[in-house]
Amino acid sequence: MAKNNLKSLDITETIGSITLTDGETSIDVPRLSMSKIIQIVKFIGTDGIRIYKQMRELLMNDELSTFDRLISVVDELKEEQVIRIMAIILGVEDKEALKLDLNEVLDVLIILSENTNLDKTFTQVRTLAKVMFKVEIPDFQTLIQERFPAATEEETVAAEVSA
Repeated sequence: MAKNNLKSLDITETIGSITLTDGETSIDVPRLSMSKIIQIVKFIGTDGIRIYKQMRELLMNDELSTFDRLISVVDELKEEQVIRIMAIILGVEDKEALKLDLNEVLDVLIILSENTNLDKTFTQVRTLAKVMFKVEIPDFQTLIQERFPAATEEETVAAEVSA
């Protein structure tokens, strides 16, 4: 059996496209390359920590009510900080990403989710954590059940009736 030696990566850069709200313009949704993942990790690891540090001081300020603390945190966040990860994903400037509407952002996330094997990624992260750090990360179903405990039968019936 012949073995192929890979000399370069000829990988499709886009995994889909979305049509913007105007109905005429479309944008390509690129795959999440390692370059983009590294950019996102760097943003979270640098700017994210700075943002957290600033917000932590506000959240710990006992002179403010809980409501005032939340208002202060929201007021301190810059729009560019909130949209930065989407800008990295799309490979555009923050100001361009801010022009997208909610449905367009959700369309991008849907295309990424549909075209990325997130189950495999999660399983690989679990395996890597176990091998490298001897840490057992629960499976995805367990995480969901822990975060969102099953509703009681009465709550389920009430939700069905109100729908």
